[in-house]
Amino acid sequence: LRTYKHNAHPVFFGVYDDLIYHHGAAFRRALCRADKSNIKFKLKKRLNIKTSFRYSNSASHLNQELKHKAELNQTNSKRVYKAILSDPIFYKKIDSITSE
Repeated sequence: LRTYKHNAHPVFFGVYDDLIYHHGAAFRRALCRADKSNIKFKLKKRLNIKTSFRYSNSASHLNQELKHKAELNQTNSKRVYKAILSDPIFYKKIDSITSE
């Protein structure tokens, strides 16, 4: 279980047992299954979509939102990494370092 109760992201930037830090995507595209599910849910609700995005005109909206989230995660990753290098207790400030 995560020690840090304020989760900046459901997968990335996690602290476990006050001992282990998990940064996340490393050098891959910073987008996880939780991001995709959350974005799909929000878009379906906002655009009132009842079917799959695959068969919808809204697929471009989905791709746009996924790209934006990946870029945001990458930006947050760089911010957190910079904090890791300069602050030994960076993990207590992750919420203020990252943006949603």
